Amino acid sequence: MDIRIKRIIAAYVDALFIQLPSMIIFGYLTQGRPTFAVSTAFIVAVVIIVLLRDVLCGGRSLGKRLLKLGVVSTKTNSKANIMQLVLRNVPMILLMPIEILFVIIQFLVLKVL
Repeated sequence: MDIRIKRIIAAYVDALFIQLPSMIIFGYLTQGRPTFAVSTAFIVAVVIIVLLRDVLCGGRSLGKRLLKLGVVSTKTNSKANIMQLVLRNVPMILLMPIEILFVIIQFLVLKVL
């Protein structure tokens, strides 16, 4: 299988295993009526998980393990160090303001209704 296909599949597996439990926990904590504090704490927790997912698993998230992939330094062609593992996930975090915007809009709409 092409390495690019493996990487895409691994990313989807990782997203599934971060988002699915997150949604279940969030639903349980809010009982269908989210508060701004719980929503904000939830977003912060997801950001931390996304940033540290490779670090906590030794450079191989669940999706990477399933597809026998790993994170390698382009400079040394060996296992990436902790800083490289964290920094490579920063672009994912750049999408988080969109999530935060949705939370703010949701609360503004709920207050109007």
